[in-house]
Amino acid sequence: MQLIPTIIQNANTGQVLMLGYTNDEAIEKTRETGLVHFYSRSRNCLWLKGETSGNTLEFVSSRIDCDSDTLLYLAIPAGPTCHTGNISCFDATEVSFDFFTNFARYINQKSTHARPGSYTVKLLEGSKSYLMRKLVEESAEVSEAFIESQANLVDEVADLMYHLTVLMQRADISYTDVYATLQTRTTGDGGKTDPRPVPR
Repeated sequence: MQLIPTIIQNANTGQVLMLGYTNDEAIEKTRETGLVHFYSRSRNCLWLKGETSGNTLEFVSSRIDCDSDTLLYLAIPAGPTCHTGNISCFDATEVSFDFFTNFARYINQKSTHARPGSYTVKLLEGSKSYLMRKLVEESAEVSEAFIESQANLVDEVADLMYHLTVLMQRADISYTDVYATLQTRTTGDGGKTDPRPVPR
């Protein structure tokens, strides 16, 4: 039985999360379920990542290296990937990436591969007025959470960013476009915004 080294990378941030091993059965199970499966060398059996902890990996896409002997999976983690509780098995420190651009790419992939009738597809392909209503609702919920308790403010901001990203996707506007526009504006103290090059 041939085992294939499989690197897991966070589809949103680009952070390398772990290394596992797959075979034909694990690859097929991953495709069937949408959740990453590996083959355990110690137990000699197929296993679902997160079947005990709940920290599963939602499969997004895969690539093979130039020698055709290693796989790269892009996935969305549901919680820490490492058994130690760290985000990554390689480094506990936070890694900074162009999150928003990667998140927009993820939304685009969801629109391509999502099942018919899914919420993301409904927002992307349904009426614009429905998307606008949801965006207004999420904005109001962010304001309410900020003013009242802030207990669930992070969740509400995440919902707002999700809906805003979908709107941008429909309008064919990227975060690179937004960043470029911000660079042309001046800050309140008369200085320019961050002069670093626009990310490509």
